[in-house]
Amino acid sequence: MKTILLTYYDDRRRDIAQVAVPAMKRFADENQIELVALEEPTLASPMGHKILLVLKFLEQCDRLIYADSDVLFQRHATLRDLFQKPVGVSQDYAGLCTGFMTFVRAVKVVELVTQWKIQGALPIPGRPFPSDQRSFQKLVARLSDGKELVEELSQDVVSNPLSSKIGSLAHHYWAQYASQVLDRMRRSLR
Repeated sequence: MKTILLTYYDDRRRDIAQVAVPAMKRFADENQIELVALEEPTLASPMGHKILLVLKFLEQCDRLIYADSDVLFQRHATLRDLFQKPVGVSQDYAGLCTGFMTFVRAVKVVELVTQWKIQGALPIPGRPFPSDQRSFQKLVARLSDGKELVEELSQDVVSNPLSSKIGSLAHHYWAQYASQVLDRMRRSLR
């Protein structure tokens, strides 16, 4: 069963990626999975670019982990508990957070991601682009089988700056706080 860990960053996130990607590499090596870390310019929007990459790489594997370049994998991280449902999505203060997602390749999963692309995750001329994951949250809420298809990953799996959880598999540092993020990421690796 082929599993890929996918991340991408552009020149605005290069400093953070230089800290996070080596930790992703260690996680990938320890779990015998492939790491795909792409440095490339963002197309229309970060969210739209992310979705295009997820669709592309989901075709090439059985399981896919997508992590934003500001997600730091902890030293003890394993694949345990990641693929309980076809789609796993981390949480933040607003609900589902698309900075860390897991996918098991299946027709319904590809349909979900394709619907996300169609229903607002990629810009349409004349319509403003949603800068966050609200389009995904709304799509999952409308699905009749959303609860069976999509799992909210617990803080044990992915923690964030507002959580008090220590010892999660990964921590999403939220790059918008870049001035504070790099120091915290480096300290956590010591």
